[in-house]
Amino acid sequence: MAPPNPSMSSVCGRMPKLPPAEGADFDFSDNPMHHEYMFLKGSERDRKKKAGMRWVLLFLSGIAVAVMYFCMDKCIDAIQDARMDALGDNMAEHDYFKAWIVHFTIMTVLLVPATILVLIEPQAGGSGIPEIIAYLNGIVPPRSFDGFVVAAKIVGTVLAVASGLAIGPEGPTIHLGAAVTLNIVAFADYIIGGTFKALSNEHDKRLFLAAGAAIGIACAFRAPIGGVVFALEEAISHFDASLIVRVYFACVIGYYIMMILFEGRRLDTESFTEYKITKSCYPGYNAEEILLFAILGVFGGLLGGLFNKLNMKLNYWRKKHVSPYGIRRFAEVITITFITSMLVVFVPVNSPCTSPNQLTSHLKGSPDIQDIARMSTQGNLSTLNDKICLSAPVAALVEEVNHVDLDHLSELYDKKYLRNSLCKNKSQYNELESLLQGSGHKSVGLLFEEGGDNIFGIGSLSIFLVVYFFMALIAAGSSVPHGLVIPMLTIGGCMGRIFALVVNKIRVESIPVDPGAWAQVGVHLGPCCGRRARGT
Repeated sequence: MAPPNPSMSSVCGRMPKLPPAEGADFDFSDNPMHHEYMFLKGSERDRKKKAGMRWVLLFLSGIAVAVMYFCMDKCIDAIQDARMDALGDNMAEHDYFKAWIVHFTIMTVLLVPATILVLIEPQAGGSGIPEIIAYLNGIVPPRSFDGFVVAAKIVGTVLAVASGLAIGPEGPTIHLGAAVTLNIVAFADYIIGGTFKALSNEHDKRLFLAAGAAIGIACAFRAPIGGVVFALEEAISHFDASLIVRVYFACVIGYYIMMILFEGRRLDTESFTEYKITKSCYPGYNAEEILLFAILGVFGGLLGGLFNKLNMKLNYWRKKHVSPYGIRRFAEVITITFITSMLVVFVPVNSPCTSPNQLTSHLKGSPDIQDIARMSTQGNLSTLNDKICLSAPVAALVEEVNHVDLDHLSELYDKKYLRNSLCKNKSQYNELESLLQGSGHKSVGLLFEEGGDNIFGIGSLSIFLVVYFFMALIAAGSSVPHGLVIPMLTIGGCMGRIFALVVNKIRVESIPVDPGAWAQVGVHLGPCCGRRARGT
């Protein structure tokens, strides 16, 4: 059965139906007699040549996926920066209705073509992870890895993520990694043939698909081992142990190509991470904190279960009333854009501004400003005495405020993604504006900030948690390419930070816990539990 030929009629009319999924071809017989027969049938040279070609294709796949993600990341950052600059300029004028109109218009301009691409190529929507899992377990979803789907998903992901919706690029990156790898194999088969043609069987396709998905994880999170673990835990039910080395090799190639593209010739694996986890100058965990982690895990599981339950109900409603019609899908995305832009612009308006001196309020006694100045020139986290535990960026902020160097302070705010468009006193920053009006990656980085315990208060974090939870809920399942990894990291990190601040208020006499470290714990014990992810 030939694949459908999508057209622009799907934008306004009823969505065309895709052909039904088919089962994958049977694998080669896996028993000693068959192996002996194949060994006698083929020559040693042919076997080595075939094995070598696998390594070559994995190497090329690692390079291709890394270059693709690098280009996507740079485009997303450029569009996001331009969008946030336009919003910040209008917010600074305190004309909030105009700021909302501008922000809504920009989001609409970005999301309209992303939605149209999904209506034309329906398989470009969502994250694409279910399609990968289906293929790796014997079901071939139609047209999920075609070249046109790849092109539509790349453009659609860049536009959708840069628009400011509560979504992330990680899920689509996994799908794109798998699709790009399969297309490289198909291209080699078409152009060269020979040995490459012998690798076009279902067994080898699943190997390359798993490797491509793992490379996507390795590039998106800059974690090659995480890519292998994802392939083992989430994707494949029957994984051949001999393939682990091949998949890891592909992930490492993608990781180091990413490092070269982002960092240049000097390779530094310690600094090349998406979210740099620094050493804490607080003591290690106490025994009773293990129980607190368990309590945090319970709350995280409940919140994750609530998200899944509400999202399933919303998606059942979508399937019945929205999904069959292109115009309704289009209208839904515009409605989500309207709601998200309203919340992003108007929720921070009445939020009070915070002085950077609040960042040192967790310290015992009053730290000497000369000590803080010396700290800002040292490592990322330093302990000069038992009174001081500050990250270098936070220390620099406090130093500049005391020296009243507003130009340099503004530069430091930009580096830490703290926004102050709503503040009349430009030495201050707005907590909700910083959390809501940045990208998902920047929000997660702020929540992970160590050595600045009170950078965000419990009130601001609680409001952000509720608002962002709602924005992620309505965006999940919409007709744009999107992933839910960043929303889950953000919600889990926010919950962990709130929990740590509450613990510090209760245990006044005890050594305080670091909310940044607890945000990192919340990411693993929080709403990610609702996604049934254990190892990754």
